[in-house]
Amino acid sequence: MKFWSELRRRNVLRMAALYLVSAWLILQVTEVVSGLIEIPDWVGPLVLAMLAIGLPIALVLAWFFEITESGITRDAGDAATAEAALGGRRLNFVIMSMLVAAVLVFAWLTWWPDRIVEKSIAVLAFDNMSDDPAQEYFSDGMSEEILGTLTGFPELSVISRSSSFSFKGRNLDAPTIARQLGVAHILEGSVRKSGNQVRISAQLIDASTDSHLWSGTYERELTAANVFDIQSQIARSIAEALNAVLADGENAAVPRFPTENLEALEAYLLGKQQMALRTRQGLTTALAQFQKAIGLDAGFAPAYLGLADANLLLNYNGHLPLDEALRHARPAIERAIDLDDRFGAAYASLGLLRSMQGDVRGAESALSRAIALDPNNTKAYHWYGDMLIYGIGDPGAAIPMLRKARELDPLSPVIVVTLGEALSSTGDLAEGLRLYRKALAIDPNFLSAFNWVGMAYLSLGDGENAAYWLAEGASRAPDEFRTNAGLAFVYRFRGEEERAVAIARRLQTIAPGNNASLVTLVSFARYEEAIEYAEVDWPGLSCRGPPDVRRTNIFQAMNLSLAYERTGQQACSEALLTGILELVTGQPGLSARAFGFLDAEVYARQGKLEQALATLRASVDSGMRAQWMMQVDQSPHMDGLRELPEFSVIQKEVLADLARQLAVVREMEARGELAAAPVTP
Repeated sequence: MKFWSELRRRNVLRMAALYLVSAWLILQVTEVVSGLIEIPDWVGPLVLAMLAIGLPIALVLAWFFEITESGITRDAGDAATAEAALGGRRLNFVIMSMLVAAVLVFAWLTWWPDRIVEKSIAVLAFDNMSDDPAQEYFSDGMSEEILGTLTGFPELSVISRSSSFSFKGRNLDAPTIARQLGVAHILEGSVRKSGNQVRISAQLIDASTDSHLWSGTYERELTAANVFDIQSQIARSIAEALNAVLADGENAAVPRFPTENLEALEAYLLGKQQMALRTRQGLTTALAQFQKAIGLDAGFAPAYLGLADANLLLNYNGHLPLDEALRHARPAIERAIDLDDRFGAAYASLGLLRSMQGDVRGAESALSRAIALDPNNTKAYHWYGDMLIYGIGDPGAAIPMLRKARELDPLSPVIVVTLGEALSSTGDLAEGLRLYRKALAIDPNFLSAFNWVGMAYLSLGDGENAAYWLAEGASRAPDEFRTNAGLAFVYRFRGEEERAVAIARRLQTIAPGNNASLVTLVSFARYEEAIEYAEVDWPGLSCRGPPDVRRTNIFQAMNLSLAYERTGQQACSEALLTGILELVTGQPGLSARAFGFLDAEVYARQGKLEQALATLRASVDSGMRAQWMMQVDQSPHMDGLRELPEFSVIQKEVLADLARQLAVVREMEARGELAAAPVTP
């Protein structure tokens, strides 16, 4: 009893109560904040561990020290009973205050409206109930078109196709799917085509109760007009059930009856299904189907947009030169907007196209218009964020845009990757790597993520892990450009000339005129071979006339200039360097797809060493890290700087930071916080 009395006198029990209430509040705040911003998964367990360690320390301090009028002093024994009582009263007041705060937080978590938006919905892929399994494209298309119609209701938060369709065939109940997508409602249904009849059924489910709010079945003659009318009726019934209204009283996001030609509609839906595969064959098939739809109905605006998007995706995946992709995409997008000037998705693609052309202000205008017309357009937010990173060079401003895109499409691996790129571009390569690995956990077949994981490891100086991830990606798709290009960089990094050059030559057959082949060849002094490739694929960069240096060929121009210089064609080399410098001056260098350290490379090649060091220092101070290994450490253009003491200072600073971040990655790996490598199929 004496010990118990001593615990009370020394306020140890009060301190224990105060500490536990405070710890609970801290954990609740951590959970709330982690839901609002991108906090690594290990933060929660770390906070809990620190609080657990702190409890015995707090109790020991309470035993030996007390709160008095003079402040915190060592406990003086029974003689200080009055002082101890004063400290106890103060602790009582603090404990009561913390308990009130805890009750308020508990009430908010329990009875405050759910953080899930009430007017939110995910449209699952409708089941194909037709006798022919090949008709699945039609049922998928119905689901996607209803989803698109729902995005015209600004009050609704509509999850994008890629996340909603990821549950196809997984046999999960509606509440589970809704919880993973962060929505309050699920729309599911089925489609049956039989002869010249179509039957579409749909059910709106309240995920909190797993009960139907609305259901409907529509059986009509199979015509384009009837299909669009059913879609419209379903969308309006759902909006009515959720008390949502259209923008300006009409659908601003999707033309209501874009075609009356059933065959054109079916070709378009098949093209959309194939484009969603994101494979070279799928995109090629999609192009053919969109062209077929346009041939059947020259006024079918969505088909023109599909044609444009398929060309841009072929370029993104390395299967089509940028100039050619832009040449096909530009008139198609313009035609889609001419046919419907309130087609939000077309403005989003126009913004992407302008961004790829380097017209960042025009891109901003188009993307802002897309969001105004269609507030649920995930691509508009995604591409806006992408443009802020690579076009304007402001990855910090891109992060909120990309988080909004992720909110609308939480299971989209490409959005997760782009958010990782934004964070990497601010200098946080470790967090970028975590997100790249998360993208692969979402979709183990998302091949581009293997490239980003591998290149992230390479940026951190870990060639072994870089080679593993890139080789894993290449083994899954031997003709995939990005992972093979990454492997060429890794072998260059290791000095393995024959393996690097072999890949460079194969890349020329996969993506003629690519820069990965050129930089590999010039890095190993194979200048004649590099010139032979470049002059065939980029005749505008040859010595036969004034150089035509563009955003689309600027890295090829840089490497070709070195080949010309080392083969005695100095005038050609200098003309290319001048054209490059004119283009990059004042342009953003941040990120792995912007210009990076290109200006410093040009100055180094021109012998302007002070300017090279100044631009290198400015780039490093801005947070640029992702390109260091490729554009500085391994760059054949930086040879003139390497022996300078000023360069050594910058290099040591960057390598120390990269080593620190690699240590963070090692800690994440040790704690099991990075998604495991997908099992090879």
